[in-house]
Amino acid sequence: MTTVLYQEWLHEWDLKLKQEKRNILLLQDNFSGHVVPDNLQCIRIKNFKPNLTSLIQPNDQGNIHCFKAHYRAKFIERAIDRYDTGVTASAIYEINQLEAMRLADKAWKEVDAMTIRQCWKKSGILPDIVPTVLQPLVSISSLLATSDLLNPVADTEMEVTVALDGLQCRGVLQVSNRMSLKDLLNPVAESSMMDETSDKEIYCVVMEAQHGNSMTNDDSIEDGPVNPPPTCHEALEATLVITKYVEDMDDPLARTLEKNLGSFRRLLHTAEFKSMVPSRLTDYFTSKPNQTFS
Repeated sequence: MTTVLYQEWLHEWDLKLKQEKRNILLLQDNFSGHVVPDNLQCIRIKNFKPNLTSLIQPNDQGNIHCFKAHYRAKFIERAIDRYDTGVTASAIYEINQLEAMRLADKAWKEVDAMTIRQCWKKSGILPDIVPTVLQPLVSISSLLATSDLLNPVADTEMEVTVALDGLQCRGVLQVSNRMSLKDLLNPVAESSMMDETSDKEIYCVVMEAQHGNSMTNDDSIEDGPVNPPPTCHEALEATLVITKYVEDMDDPLARTLEKNLGSFRRLLHTAEFKSMVPSRLTDYFTSKPNQTFS
C-alpha cells in the first residue's frame, strides 16, 4: 500500500458514496501510507491509536492466521503429492504465481462463516446476540459445534502439523530443520514495519525483483528447454485411470469425483475437436514438380 494508491481508492469510493447519498465513518490502522486527502465529502476517517491493531481489528483475531494456516497446509500437501510422483526433493516446493493464487483461493474458501464470526466476537465488536435474520449460512459441522468447543485457529494449525508430519515421514523434512508453527505462519519478513519506507524505495525494490526474474528466465532458457505440459490425449488417459481406480470405492467423494472427471473429459474432447485442422484431398498425394490438382 502506498499513499497514491490509498488516495485513489478513497476518491473512487467517495464518489460512489456521493452518488448513493451515503455518509460513512472509516476506522483504520495508523499506517504511514494512510494520508487522508482533504477533499473527501462522504467519508470521515478516524485512525486507531498506535499498537491497537492486534487487539481490536477482527482480522487480527484469527481470520488471517486461519487463512495462512489453510494455505500452508495445502502448499505442503501439494509438495508431498509432487514428491510421491517422483519429483526431486529440491523441486517439490516450486510453484508459479497462478498455482499460488488458486491455492490462496481454496484456502480462503475454507475460512467459513463460523470462523469469521468467532474471530469478530473475540474482538468485542460483534454482540453476543445477533438477530436471526442476520445469521450467516454455515456448514452442518459448524452448526453441530458448540461455541465452547469451536476453536478454528487450533483446527487449522492441526492441518499444518499433519502436513508437516507427512513430509517428515517421507524423510524430506528433518526434525532439526522443522520450523515452529509460529515462525512458519508469521515469518519475520512479514512482521517488519514499513513505516519508514518511501514510495521511491518500494518502486526500486519492485524493479530489482522484476530484473532478477528476467535474468532467471533467461538462465532457464540457456539451461535447456522447459518440459512441455501433458497433451490432451495424455490428460484423457489420466482421467480414465482415476475413474477406474475410484469406481469400486463406496464413498460419496468418489461419486463426485467420477462426475467431475466425466465433465472434464467432455471438456477435453471439445478442446481436441476444436484444435483439429480440416484436411484436403491433396494432403494424401505426393505432388510431382509442375503438377497441379483441380
